[in-house]
Amino acid sequence: MKVLLFFLLFLFCRCTDEVYNPVDLFVIRDTVKSVSFPLQKARVKYAEMLCPRVENDSLVMPMNVEECPTIYTAYVRDFVKVVNARLKEMPERLRFMTLGLIRANTIKKRVLMSSVKVQGDRYVLTLSGKEAKSLGFEKEYNELKRFLDENSPIPHRFIEALKEPEPDTSIFCDFRLLNEGLSPVFAELKQAFYALNRVYAVNERDIP
Repeated sequence: MKVLLFFLLFLFCRCTDEVYNPVDLFVIRDTVKSVSFPLQKARVKYAEMLCPRVENDSLVMPMNVEECPTIYTAYVRDFVKVVNARLKEMPERLRFMTLGLIRANTIKKRVLMSSVKVQGDRYVLTLSGKEAKSLGFEKEYNELKRFLDENSPIPHRFIEALKEPEPDTSIFCDFRLLNEGLSPVFAELKQAFYALNRVYAVNERDIP
């Protein structure tokens, strides 16, 4: 019933405005080769508006979310619930580490890094300089592009490994940096994140 409700909300939003599936906006997916600029623009706008903040030992929703489509707000609320449930299970040291990772995260950084791909023996950015300027990322884009150019060509022995897609992760926190070897709760957090995405995804076969 919940899946059907979210699907109907998604269809309604698509009929009244250009609203994307929240998984397309808030999940960084290496299996997606490129993201359209309108979607990228919406991703930046709504991820920044809805970005959860750290308060004490948990995440909380931002205050003013009235301008955001209901389905976006619903997804982020569920994301916060998923993360908070696992934070409660973590030892203090790992909870501090996870919250520090979330604090250090920026939407700008996540969007830029998600646009880095390997083409032949070089790093390329799927986001153009013009698009980055339109998003307000021009300085950071130029710095990243210069860094990637300085580190190309890629040594041949690394190319195939770099082309392997990374697991899906959140625009609000790079779960890939949480080492599952440190605690099983990190594995549980990632699995709960994947399960959340399956609830909201239109095509569940695309979600691990």
